Amino acid sequence: MKRNFYESINKHYDNIFPLNEKQVEFVKGEFDNKLSKLIEIGCANGKLTAALSEYNIMGVDLEESFISEARKRYGHIKFEKLNMLNIQSLNEKFDGVIAFGNTLVHLTKKEIISFIKSVYEVLNQDGKLLIQILNYDYILDNEIFTLPIIDNEFITFERSYETRDEFLFHTRLTIKSSDEVIENKIVLTPIRKDILVNYLEKVGFKNINVYSSFSKKAYSYKDLPLVISCTK
Repeated sequence: MKRNFYESINKHYDNIFPLNEKQVEFVKGEFDNKLSKLIEIGCANGKLTAALSEYNIMGVDLEESFISEARKRYGHIKFEKLNMLNIQSLNEKFDGVIAFGNTLVHLTKKEIISFIKSVYEVLNQDGKLLIQILNYDYILDNEIFTLPIIDNEFITFERSYETRDEFLFHTRLTIKSSDEVIENKIVLTPIRKDILVNYLEKVGFKNINVYSSFSKKAYSYKDLPLVISCTK
């Protein structure tokens, strides 16, 4: 049986996407109070969640193999298999919701709106939503359909987009120790910055800050990262 995209790369995930300390520092800069209750959406194998364990934090992901791995690694942290659209089913309130790693664009536009509304409902007053996706304005306008290759001693990870009836994300992972090649494709929603900001404003978010890096570099049209912080 063919494994899904994330299950197939689970055991190689750290070599593809090691912990980004700039993400850690960005979150810490947004939440001064270590008693803040946070949730990471799309937590994968849990390494960012664990790096923020000085907070009251939990992680959720739809991929069961990721949640299983996170629980094995970090038994002191709560991890749950959960569709991000069902965040309200937790019946909990949070001071912060984190959705990094291009997680948001795995949803359709209607689902993105629904997710933003659900996040607004589960946030405490003055709680924050933190988002990181790619800058699809630049990608679409300039037809940037090949992303930088991730290459190290363990893996080569190639990424590209195809636009026909759907916006398809293609990946090719080569495991250097065995020459195994894992290829996948998934449908994404390339949402533009102004549309996403408009969604956030309509739901009621304020203090919407848009950056081009986790170092809070001012937004630049030509930079690939898109990072947003906003407040209920």
